[in-house]
This record gives sequence, structure tokens and C-alpha cells, in this order.
Amino acid sequence: MRSLDFSRYALMVYVTAAMLAACGGSQPPIGAPGATAQSSLPATCNVGKSWMLPEAKGEDLLYAPGWSRASGFLVAVFSYPRGKLVGTLTFGCYSNTAGVCFDASGDVFIPVNFESKYAGSDIYEYARGGTEPIEMLTDSGLAWGCAVDSTTGNLAVANVEPYGGGYPGNVAIYPDAKGTPTYYTDTKLDFPLYCTYDDEGNLFVSADDPDIIGELSEGSGSFENVTVNEDIDAASLQWDDGHLVAASYGGGSYSDTQNVYQVQISGASGTVISQTVLQIRSRHKVNRRLEGAQFWVQGSVIIGPNFSKGRPINAISFWPYPKGGKPTRNLMAQGISFFRGVTVDLAK
Repeated sequence: MRSLDFSRYALMVYVTAAMLAACGGSQPPIGAPGATAQSSLPATCNVGKSWMLPEAKGEDLLYAPGWSRASGFLVAVFSYPRGKLVGTLTFGCYSNTAGVCFDASGDVFIPVNFESKYAGSDIYEYARGGTEPIEMLTDSGLAWGCAVDSTTGNLAVANVEPYGGGYPGNVAIYPDAKGTPTYYTDTKLDFPLYCTYDDEGNLFVSADDPDIIGELSEGSGSFENVTVNEDIDAASLQWDDGHLVAASYGGGSYSDTQNVYQVQISGASGTVISQTVLQIRSRHKVNRRLEGAQFWVQGSVIIGPNFSKGRPINAISFWPYPKGGKPTRNLMAQGISFFRGVTVDLAK
């Protein structure tokens, strides 16, 4: 089992020094769960302003959570598949963004946690192309990934840790993506990272154990554990074409590949039916920053964070899927130095 102590998260460690330098020293108390990220910031923190081009409302969009020295944590928004930067949604220096998900109408949900003081999270909902939240939900845990059930509109949020730290984490379910959530806990899911719904409303959650995926079946009040026939070490999850796509947590400090598995689910068993190996662009030790990143399958490509000339993750790459191999395309945005995942939201 991997160690996922929050202070050692590879995706967070990289930005710590830059964040403190940009925001003026050590992190302040954040306050109780439900406090918004920007209202908790000290005057010394430089928070960029969210913006969006008018054309974004009618386009297919690619959302990429990341980090900018000028704006703090943000979500960059690109047109898809053109790759033009059409906007950024900013959340400040002392917040932390990770996974992004969307509902059937194209509204986007962005979990923003306050990992410095284990003080909970806010889940922001944006309309397509919008720069101001239309809804904000509170979560007592440290939110990471999320998913929306296409059959009910329920929003699931994977919480790495509960309020105050420790383990196990939990999953918060918001009925119709509103109001107060119900929290579900499974001792096998020490540090839930990502989640996804299948077409029938069953929720799957990546677990700490490398060969276990949690399943909260539609209508059930408790998790079941799906045992996979290989140690896939799942992090990022997506339901695609009748099976589960699971990107491995990471290949280690000096790995130059990222494994993605296609898993057939049958009851309490999961069977790996194929494996895609993505080549990443550097053997430098900063490759550890890929650990726990969010990848996204869109038709014949898979998209995720990558490197630019050996530097940290400041590129979004496209690989053939399910073939894998070398990336065929890379997106970058000036001033954004760190990406940690992608999600594609198609215009209806």
C-alpha cells in the first residue's frame, strides 16, 4: 500500500515553495469549513482575477487544474480540440484545486480544499463559460476528485481525509448536487482520490490498496470492495465505453511511463482487459509530480499532464488511445507552471 500522508503528496510538495514565496510567508489559519478560499487570504497574497472569453460558452472545453505564480491555484480553460486558452478560474494562494467534473448541462464543479489547516473544502459550481460561481457547497473533508451521476444528478466528492486530518477518508454525496451531503466511509478506502459513475448510477472510488476499487452501488448505503486481478494502484478513474479506465497512481520518481488500465467490472471482481503505456517527456526526478494526476479519455485520445523539456508539469499532452506511446500534441499556457489533471466538457 502506498503512503498518502497529505503532507507528502507529490502533487502538492512541488508548489509549496513557490506558493509561499508568491503569497508572502507561512500559511495563516483558514477558519472553519465553508470559508471561501479568497475571503481567507491575507492582504499580501496576489490573487489573479478569473476571466473567460465570450466564445467559451458555445465551445467544447478542456479544464486543467494547476498553479500560477501570479494567481495561485487555478483552473485553466482551453477550447477543445483547438487548444486555445479561453479563460482561467482562480482560487488563490492558500487553497488547493485538484479534480474537476461536470454535469449533463455542462455546469462544472471544482473542489477547492484548504489543506494547510485541514479545515474542509468548498465545491464551486460554474455555468459553462462563467467566471462567477452559481452555487457553492461546503464539505467538511479535504476534497480531491468529483463526479456527477448522469441518472440522478447527484454529486460525489472524494475526500482524501476527514476534517482534522487522519484516516480513513470518505465520500460525500450531494443529492441533485445541492444542500448537505451524506458521508460514506469504508476502512479499505484510506485516502480516496478520484471517483466516477457508470451509466447505471454505480459509483467507483480509487482506494489506497493497489488492487482494490471501492464501489457504492446505486441505492446502496455502504461500499463494496472490487478486487482487481492485478495491482493497478488506481488513482484517476473514468467510466468509458462500458468499462473502468484507471490511471495508475504513478510509476515512481524516475519513471518515464504512465500506465492506464481498462478494467472490466463484474460484481466484486475487476479484470484488466488491456493496458495503455504513455511515454512521458523526462527522466528527471520531477517525474514524481505525475503521481495521482487526473487523465481523461476523449474518443481516440487520452489527455493528461506532462513535462516541457524536463521541467515540472507545465504541459497538457495528447496520446493515442488505447495505443499509447509518445504524445502527439502538447498544450502550454504562458505563466502557468504546474498542471495536475484534465477533464473535457463537451457542449451540448
